[in-house]
Amino acid sequence: MEKKKVLFVATVVKTHMMQFHIPYLKMFQEMGWETAVASRNDYENPEDCKIPYCDTYYDIPFERMPWKPKNLQAYRMLKKIIDENDYDLIHCHTPVGAMIARLAALSARKKGTKVIVRSRYQSGSYTNRDGQKVYTHEFVIDDIEFAESKSAAAQNQEQYTQQTQTQAPQQSAPAAGKSIDDYVNIPDMPEDLPFA
Repeated sequence: MEKKKVLFVATVVKTHMMQFHIPYLKMFQEMGWETAVASRNDYENPEDCKIPYCDTYYDIPFERMPWKPKNLQAYRMLKKIIDENDYDLIHCHTPVGAMIARLAALSARKKGTKVIVRSRYQSGSYTNRDGQKVYTHEFVIDDIEFAESKSAAAQNQEQYTQQTQTQAPQQSAPAAGKSIDDYVNIPDMPEDLPFA
């Protein structure tokens, strides 16, 4: 079985990806996914850019201001990466990185399974045992939704129909005014996910 693939996209590595997304990269790797990151290397010494739990890193010249010319180059590079790698999930972060990723992935979004994660940023502080103030930064996942492409949903519906026809002689029809395309089969969520 081929590994599922996830691409994390954010404007910069050091001051965003490394600060917030390492636990998620780790989680995906532990679940058997191939992980990739597309972000600008913002380390003073480019050699210091080593992202834990990342199988493939793409240095994309994102700029924080959307009108900067390098963002056009970033779009072209990211579109090529997305088109050539057939990702199952593209996880977008930061305003400019997310905007460019969504544009670059327009054609890719029409195929395969997507995961939509809704989270919020939370910061806080506490005083540790040594009397030092420690600041915390985290993303809290409020909701996770699994969605399928129409072709995958149709295939799953066909399998479900075949299974239930052999188990029960009668099938109930979809609600009035609804077609089979209005329904999506959502798989059960594994219980071992850290945010389940």
